[in-house]
Amino acid sequence: MKASEILRELQLDGAEIGAHLHVWESPPFLTSDDDRRFAAFGHDLPVEHFSAKLAGLTASIGQVFGAPTSYRAGRFGFAAEHIVVLEQLGYRVDSSITPLVDRRAKVGIPLNKGGRGGRDYRRAPLDAYKPDYADDLRPGRARLWELPLTAGPRRNLPSVMLAVHQRGPQLLQRALRKLRISEIVTASPVHYSAERFGQMLETAASQGRRVLNLTLHSSETMAGGSPSIRDSDSLRALFDRIRQVVERLQRRFIIKGCTLSEAAAELERESSTAARGETSTCR
Repeated sequence: MKASEILRELQLDGAEIGAHLHVWESPPFLTSDDDRRFAAFGHDLPVEHFSAKLAGLTASIGQVFGAPTSYRAGRFGFAAEHIVVLEQLGYRVDSSITPLVDRRAKVGIPLNKGGRGGRDYRRAPLDAYKPDYADDLRPGRARLWELPLTAGPRRNLPSVMLAVHQRGPQLLQRALRKLRISEIVTASPVHYSAERFGQMLETAASQGRRVLNLTLHSSETMAGGSPSIRDSDSLRALFDRIRQVVERLQRRFIIKGCTLSEAAAELERESSTAARGETSTCR
């Protein structure tokens, strides 16, 4: 069965087919071919070139599944100048920003060839927001919603401690983790135990975050598809972890599963209701 047929079946069952741009796989390519020879970030490219790649990918997806309205950048390679591009192509929500995570150690196109390297996302808001056109890591007036990957400590921290994680040196953060004083966990069920993963999400929900956003590569949902999922036992253990965490959250909170675009639409309704001075009945 073709991949498109499998995805179409999932779409008919309620899944959302969004866009995920891998720069090195999507034409048009730079004359230097650096965006094909290296695992480039979207923000390594001139914005016009990024726009052309995303327009082509968007059209290809649209021909089979309908126009996509949600986006997550390959390798989390996002930048403020991408906001307008996404809006012009009809996207309503992005999910590329990873708060409390510094990705500067990652490289796409080599720096000596004009690459910008991975970004430091640590100071980004922890919950859903509309970004600023000039600075995607702060709230602003964009039409696009940003639904960042959920990340945070496993327990509530004083604001000064959270500030250390957002702006402090990596050496200090490693020391806090090793001393078991404070650890930042991301919503990636492949990389964390159900206990650590669940504690972080429970803390995030108790802080009033409106959206809990997980990340999972498609290759991590099949046995042998990634180093972390070597066999069917590993895959069953992964699904079991996710199930345990969802059940844990359901015991304390009212939670609802939804797609990225559904979450953005709900947030937009709540925002419009609040702007009119009305009380929202949505939770």
